[in-house]
Order: sequence, then structure tokens, then C-alpha cells
Amino acid sequence: MPHFSGYAYLSKVCTVFKVGMAEDEPKSYDGVHLFSHEIAHLLGCAHDEDPPDGTMPGHPGSQNCPWNDGYIMSYVINFKNHFKFSPCCVSSIRFVAKERKCLYEVNAKNPVENLKSLPGFRISPTSFCQFMHPLYRGVHSDKKAGLSDCIQTCRTAKNRRGGYKSWTHAAIDGVPCDNKNRRKACINGRCTLLKSMPERTYRE
Repeated sequence: MPHFSGYAYLSKVCTVFKVGMAEDEPKSYDGVHLFSHEIAHLLGCAHDEDPPDGTMPGHPGSQNCPWNDGYIMSYVINFKNHFKFSPCCVSSIRFVAKERKCLYEVNAKNPVENLKSLPGFRISPTSFCQFMHPLYRGVHSDKKAGLSDCIQTCRTAKNRRGGYKSWTHAAIDGVPCDNKNRRKACINGRCTLLKSMPERTYRE
């Protein structure tokens, strides 16, 4: 993560400290991953490799899950695990869920309406790259790199010497990932066959 952009209290989901905050750059959808990270803190997940929550006797902690494995509770980018919780985090959530009875209460007063289309149906790969790297001119999605592995490559135009800058990102949900099958799109980092195919609202 480029800067501090989220905060939450560890294991405090059923207390007066059930507070979490997450920043999102508009149209980058980066906040989705960050939001998951902060919610997991509230549900009991420490950062990977961190000790147990001292305020909860018996809390398993995350000391046995390497930081460099790149799960959600780490800042390391590992596309294989980017959309997953580490086994330690899963154990911590189970522990807190067992202790915190409020998690079984349905008390939402204003349910959030689910969107009918995924982000990748509303923003093109190149537009995504431009939002992620606004300080560079000529930024676009590198079509030659492809998206079959749901890793999106953004790059600048070549300079006079033929050089350019490039970056890789986990593709947002809904980005097309198979040129031979238009019904396939990236979902949680995997090229997935969709049951229904909403109309894309961009041209590229």
C-alpha cells in the first residue's frame, strides 16, 4: 500500500469500539480490498505474523502465517493469495465469532442495495490504468500482456529511447479475461465463466 489508508480496532466487532475506516480512490476500486482488510481486523484478524490479541484470552493470533505469503492481512502483493485470508486469519475469525454473540443478530435498518453489474463492466482496463497512475502521460492497459491470469499490466507510451514504465495490478472484478470467450471475466483473481453477461458501458 502506498500510504496509510485504513484503520480498525482488533476483535472489537461487538463492542463500542466496532469502528473501521477505509479510503478509496474513486474508480480505482482499491478500497474494496482495503475494506476487507479492516473488517477482518474487527472480526479478530491480526496482521499476518503478529501475536494474539491480548484482550481476548485464547485468541490464536497470526504468528504462524508468513507476512510474505501476501494474503489479505499483509501488505505484500502476491497475486496468488491477494483475495484470500490466511489460515491464521480464518482461525481468528472463527474464534471471535464463537465468543461474540452479536454477530448472529440481524439488526440492519437500511440494507445496502447490491449493484447489478461488476466494476469491470463500467470502467475499461485503460481507464483503470489512468486512474491508478494519473501522474504519467500515455498510460494504457498493455493488451499484449493479456488478462488470462487476471493480472492487469499498465504501461506508459515509449519514450525517445524506447523505454517505458509498467506496473501490475490485480484485475478488478468483471474485467474480460478470455479473447475467445466473451462470457469469461475476472472474479476474485480468477478467470471465471459468468452465468449472465451484463452489457459493458464503455468502449475500448
